[in-house]
Amino acid sequence: MKKYSLLFLIIYLTSCSKNYKQNYDNYKDFSKQNQRGKGWFPSLISNDAFNLKSSSSLDPFHDFGVFEYTNEIYYDSIFKDEVKISISEFEKIIKNNIESKPSWFLNIVDIKKKDLKVIKYENFILAKSNDEKKIHFVLSNGVNFDRLRKTPQNQ
Repeated sequence: MKKYSLLFLIIYLTSCSKNYKQNYDNYKDFSKQNQRGKGWFPSLISNDAFNLKSSSSLDPFHDFGVFEYTNEIYYDSIFKDEVKISISEFEKIIKNNIESKPSWFLNIVDIKKKDLKVIKYENFILAKSNDEKKIHFVLSNGVNFDRLRKTPQNQ
């Protein structure tokens, strides 16, 4: 009986994992996911994206993500046209959930050293370095839950 109790406890603790992690090697793998899974990523992701990652949680509510890309012209045009956000605002959101920040996400100490462009896009704050073809993102404080779940208002 002790074996079954221990097995149940292990399964229970594993299923209550704090963060929901998603990793996709390429856009094709990512595009096969359901809308609930895709809702943790900004909709601007194009078919050139690869190494897509997200670590999110509902309690506390946060999302850290990153993806790499090849189509620099496409992403540069988006960063040119969207609302600019200060790097300090980006840092503030990261610090609010620093205990949940995955190791692969931007190091908070290095943010000021990087030449980052930061914008608000939908419910996300996105940061793009001029040195890398990589976009890091976090959920902004103004979250639109309609994008994350189906309700009578958005069906």
